[in-house]
Amino acid sequence: MHGGAPSGPHHQHLVVALFDSQTSDRIEDAHIVATVSSLGHVRHERIELESMSIAGTVTYGAFANFPARDRYEIELTIALPDRARPVGVTFTNDHQR
Repeated sequence: MHGGAPSGPHHQHLVVALFDSQTSDRIEDAHIVATVSSLGHVRHERIELESMSIAGTVTYGAFANFPARDRYEIELTIALPDRARPVGVTFTNDHQR
């Protein structure tokens, strides 16, 4: 998956499933970019999530580097074919190895 897991203990697998808020149908044709940054640090990692099949459904995923015990922001930019502009959402992850 995604070329195999990177070596080292600091990588985590990001998995995103998208659903239409009106119909609850799964969205299977998105282009998703995740930007991972540690809070208070300059370091950023930009990752394109790949579509992948899990149990006959489409989800998106990639490996990201979380090198330290820290709080991270994971910002998703989601482009859909029928929308003029991408949708953005940000999550905070308190990464404690």
